[in-house]
Amino acid sequence: MKRKDEEKMKTCLKVAVLLSSILAIWWGIINQNPHQVAAQQKDINDPIIITQAFNPIQGIALPNAKIILTDYLGNTTDTIADKNGKFSLFAPFTHNEKVDIHQELNGLSGPKNTMKIRPGISVLHCSTTELVLFCVAANADIEIRTETGAILSQGKTGSDYRYTIDLTKVPDGTTLTSVLKSGGLEYHFSYTLLPTAPKFIVTETTEYDIKGVGMPAAEVGILGES
Repeated sequence: MKRKDEEKMKTCLKVAVLLSSILAIWWGIINQNPHQVAAQQKDINDPIIITQAFNPIQGIALPNAKIILTDYLGNTTDTIADKNGKFSLFAPFTHNEKVDIHQELNGLSGPKNTMKIRPGISVLHCSTTELVLFCVAANADIEIRTETGAILSQGKTGSDYRYTIDLTKVPDGTTLTSVLKSGGLEYHFSYTLLPTAPKFIVTETTEYDIKGVGMPAAEVGILGES
């Protein structure tokens, strides 16, 4: 009886150790940085994510991959992505504001894609009812996601490089992420919806100046008769 009890105890200990190992691995997986998980799941041929398309160019590629930029003269500059796949580097000067970008890792080389050195996505207009984005490419696939990952809108940019999003049911303070696919790359852009002033409030006028209160960070223009 004593030997059987010892064998049962040993079996229980083995099961406990195995379960502990499984739980430790599971806990490590669910607590990884989202960017790190996304980078680990990427393949060398998957699109490089561009989060800033002007100097310094920033984005997400494979962890520890070499990111290489090449201008029209063949000049190159490179950097190594960190353990989460994030990278940042200055593009070489180019007269046509275009460079090729690709990644290399473990002797493998991803496809070269051409990008323009300019904002990939920017806000052209924002009101209480709509957000108008100006994008780097016309007739390109675009998707707008909320903070939870839900898709708010998807379609293609217009021939005028614009894309309009309906905000009638989206509350202020919501952060939207735009994902534009163009030229083999993905351009990501996040924007938090700010409270929109219903109208511009004029507080002071002189012969040369007009002062007032409007939407934070808004561009203010004055139209007059010529």
